[in-house]
This record gives sequence, structure tokens and C-alpha cells, in this order.
Amino acid sequence: MKQIATILLLLTLFSVFAYSQKTKPIDYSQKIIEATPKSLPQTPVANRQTTDAQNDNLKGKVKSVVEEREGLTGVEKPIGRRTSLFAYFDEQGNYLRTVTFEYRGRPTDVTVYGYIDGTRASLSNFIRFGDEWLVGSSADKKKTDEKSKPDPRYSLKYEYKYENGKLVEIQLSSNTGEKYNRPVYKYKGNQREEEVYLNDGELNRKYLYTLNGKGDDIERIDFDVRQAQPSVSGKFRYKYEAYDKQGNWTKRTFSRIEIKNGKEVSKVLAIEYRTITYYL
Repeated sequence: MKQIATILLLLTLFSVFAYSQKTKPIDYSQKIIEATPKSLPQTPVANRQTTDAQNDNLKGKVKSVVEEREGLTGVEKPIGRRTSLFAYFDEQGNYLRTVTFEYRGRPTDVTVYGYIDGTRASLSNFIRFGDEWLVGSSADKKKTDEKSKPDPRYSLKYEYKYENGKLVEIQLSSNTGEKYNRPVYKYKGNQREEEVYLNDGELNRKYLYTLNGKGDDIERIDFDVRQAQPSVSGKFRYKYEAYDKQGNWTKRTFSRIEIKNGKEVSKVLAIEYRTITYYL
């Protein structure tokens, strides 16, 4: 299974990079393969009411998703089409492996998913280019090393809470047993509120999403939570240009909403693409 998944990962990344990055794909692909952790156990399966694919609003028996972005992805100058995410799912719709990329299209980390002691878990490795770490820092590593001895079998564990069949909370815990971020979700009509709390219970981030009839985000409002009463710090919109036969979007634009002369004006920040494969 691992050999097949590795081959599929290499072939997919090779074709994606050859198309969008215009660089030597084998360089990045080899980095990814070298950084991929050993597969986690896939049993015993933790009791969950939704799958990762469902949480991502993916429809059908999704096998893999490759996401790409072009535009102003975090920098104030145009950039070309770059890979931003690769995700591989099992036949039940749960993550097996993900690879994330920074805005220039370079892979930053590889994560594998499974179960540890009956709890959903993941194990991640960062990818290093020479002396440069794209994610994390030596200071972060030193801080971790000074804590209680970590469990090398995993990086994070996930505990899920549901209400009326909907995901309302995910408690993340590090491999030292310490509580980590805790996203909390609230639903009302066609809106979903997301609040992220730190391990000390402090509110760290807050978003409000508006959804279309397909369950896709069409608007996102970001809040500044550093004040006693959170205030709006940014407003963004998604416009969907294309869907596949399964009903999953394959192209959309991501825009920031600005107020000029008392009117809302959209500024396109990025065009996002998805290439999705399915189990037969």
C-alpha cells in the first residue's frame, strides 16, 4: 500500500510540477519522498461522524486533490501558477497523506495520517533546502525539546465533538500530551462561524463564512480578536468558475473586499485551481 501510494504521489507531483512550475520536478518529488514519514496504523479506527473529505466539502469517492494558486498569494507582486497542496485520501474519505507548499511552490512539509491508541493522529516532517527551513525554526525546536519527552509515533492527535451530526469542535494535542489549538464551529442558516482557541483557552482567531447552496464558501470575514470586542479586520469573497461532474469546484477566484468612496470594491488576490481524482 505504501509503495503504491508513493508511486502515485511521485507520478502526480511530476505531472503537476512539469505543468505549472516549469522546473525539474524530480528535485521536489525526491525531497518529498525523503521527508515522508513512515505510514501510521490505519486501525483501530476512531469513532467519527464525518470524514476529512466531508469536512472539506468534497463530494464523491475522492482519491487525491492537487490545489494550485496564481496571483498575489501573500506578496505584493503577481506570481505564476504554483502548487499549494497535495492531499491523498483512503476509500473511506480520510486523509492518508498531505503535502503543503509555500507561495513560491516549494514543498514545506509532509504529513501522514492514521490512528494511535484508537485516536486519530498525524505525523509530520518538515522539508529542508540546504540550511533553510521553510517551516518552523530552531527556536521552536529547542522549546519543544525542553518539554516532557515527546511520543515519536505521532506529531498531533485529534479529538472530535459533534452536535446533530455536525462537527463542532476539534481538540488538537501535541505528542507531549499538551493541549494545542482548539477550533470551535457554530452553524446558523447558510453561515459557519469558526473560532480558534489556544491551549490556555485564549481566543486566537475568528472567522465567519457564508456558504452557497453547494456548501462552498462564498464569503469570509476575518475578525481582530486582540480587543475585548472582536472587530472586522478583513472581508473576502470566492467566485466559482468551474465544477466537475461530482459537484466539486475546480476553479475559483479569491478577492479582498475594500471600501472606496463608500462602495465595496473587489480586488482579486488569486485564482485557485483543483485537480481531483476519484476511486472507481
